[in-house]
Amino acid sequence: AIPTPFDVHQSNEHFAQLESRGLQLIQLENQIAGLKCDNSTLRVQLSARSNFSDDHIIAKYANLSRQVHHLEERENTREINLRSIIDETKRIHSEENKKLQVIHEEEIKEKNGQLIKFRRKLDSLMDKVKHYMEHDKFKDTIF
Repeated sequence: AIPTPFDVHQSNEHFAQLESRGLQLIQLENQIAGLKCDNSTLRVQLSARSNFSDDHIIAKYANLSRQVHHLEERENTREINLRSIIDETKRIHSEENKKLQVIHEEEIKEKNGQLIKFRRKLDSLMDKVKHYMEHDKFKDTIF
């Protein structure tokens, strides 16, 4: 059977895919070789570091444990100090609010007194105007 142009095209595409996958396979093999080399280097480094004794590891753990405990104590102390500062600030704020409230109440009383005086003067003036109006002194005057 003679291949058609479509068959040739498909065959060329298939060949191109195979070539591409072959190149990917070579790249992956190179990566694996590099990772194996890195792995062996890390194993050598790990074996060099693992020469520590159990006592050394226990001592390091105990030291880290003390450091953590010290940090926790410092945190607790700071929290206590912060809470006392917050409480003191709230107390001072409350006292200042009370003082300001007293001052404002006094100012309001003073303003109310001024309004009462003004109202009395205004009432007095209105009474005088009514008195004059009743006695015909301003009969021809328009208010």
